[in-house]
Amino acid sequence: MYPIYPAWVLDATTLEPNEALKGQQIQVVTRNTTTAYPIFDAAGDPIPSSLVTVTQAASTPTVYIDTVTPETVYLDWYDAGSGSRGPIWFEEVSRQSAVASATSSAASATSSAASAEAAQSVVTGSMATFLALATHRDDPDFPRPDVLGPVLWVGTVHPMNSQSIDIIATGTPPSGGGFVGAFDSPLAAPWRAYSLRRLLSAYSGPLVRVRRSSDDTTLDIGYNSDGTLDTVSLLAFTGANNGFVDRWYDQTGGGKHLEQGTLTAQPSIVTAGVVNTLDSLPAVTFDGTNDYLTTATAGLFDAGAATMGLVFSGAAVSNSVVVGESNNGGGGALYRLLRSSTAAMNVQATNGTGAVMWASSVSGDTTFDAAQHHVFYADSGSQINTWRDNVAKHVALAAVRTGTTPLTNLSLGAHLNGGTPANFLNGKVQELVLWNSNQSVDRAAITTAQKTFWGTP
Repeated sequence: MYPIYPAWVLDATTLEPNEALKGQQIQVVTRNTTTAYPIFDAAGDPIPSSLVTVTQAASTPTVYIDTVTPETVYLDWYDAGSGSRGPIWFEEVSRQSAVASATSSAASATSSAASAEAAQSVVTGSMATFLALATHRDDPDFPRPDVLGPVLWVGTVHPMNSQSIDIIATGTPPSGGGFVGAFDSPLAAPWRAYSLRRLLSAYSGPLVRVRRSSDDTTLDIGYNSDGTLDTVSLLAFTGANNGFVDRWYDQTGGGKHLEQGTLTAQPSIVTAGVVNTLDSLPAVTFDGTNDYLTTATAGLFDAGAATMGLVFSGAAVSNSVVVGESNNGGGGALYRLLRSSTAAMNVQATNGTGAVMWASSVSGDTTFDAAQHHVFYADSGSQINTWRDNVAKHVALAAVRTGTTPLTNLSLGAHLNGGTPANFLNGKVQELVLWNSNQSVDRAAITTAQKTFWGTP
């Protein structure tokens, strides 16, 4: 099978990405016909009638074709209802990159200068959209070729044979960079990062591992070219069944994934063939009964300072823990970055003897009202400040560490102390980013990075 990674669906007249097709279903057909071209999903199963949904990047999702000569395949998108059609741009990846690759190989297979020259050789004055291939061992810092003429965006798609393909479309600057993560530099590198979108350009792994209810098979689910969750692959895997998250990947590269091995305690991401959402975007749902995810490594409290950026919703419950550290061996130590006090936001910490170091609820607050919210938490080591939807909640709360506080796990959706989970979240989580340092100086930038994508109040 030959993979067709997300490829633009173009307007037949302008040959620009067809923005009007976003979210619409189209049929993949042989060029200039109405004959469906056979396409397959990641599992190798035929996609019925070759129908796919156009992504928010005006591209096809990742599909597969059964051929060893993809450069001979020409495809169109077709809308049977209106009779409209236009080209699918994937084949230019094969044809134009082949030209660049051949030129590059003739000059120097590994020389960056030769690769840049080869890439530029495919550019012509009549091409508004073109593709160039540079051999650089998939190094994100490899210098992209300078480009004459208007260039809007340069992005890197899935590497094939240790090479990456740079797609350059109309616009400006003279040279490009690739995918830019919301939490790339100049923001401080997160300590842990869990999201239903790609957060860091240095991360190329999956977002979540999902178990389907029909046979308990699991599959890693990644992201589209724009970094959003690949819901097409997700639904192709689950079908009309339910899907549950058994691993939420840590995108920092630290390997501290949030996991749940007990099937009945796994939060859901698909319900009866429909992706769970919060304000129309994908979300992981915790049932308030026994769902939670955890990693057997703490470190926020012990670092002496901590920061959290969270996008979530939660129902008004007397004591539900959203994010916190505790001790698998028991003993009373806990560090709760966010818990509910019915509808109000609460923060809390106790040491190993169970003595309360701090505990505070915000009077009159309604953070836990089942609506989507953004929460920013900053522990300087001596004071805690919190914000909900960019409005200050806890202000200079004294946070004095006393005694010994042995913490061994980080959990999402419950409190886990002595190995026994309790205080479960009834709500949804879309993104959790953590720093083991005080990032108050970047609160506005962190808040904007999450609010802009998730649309929080």
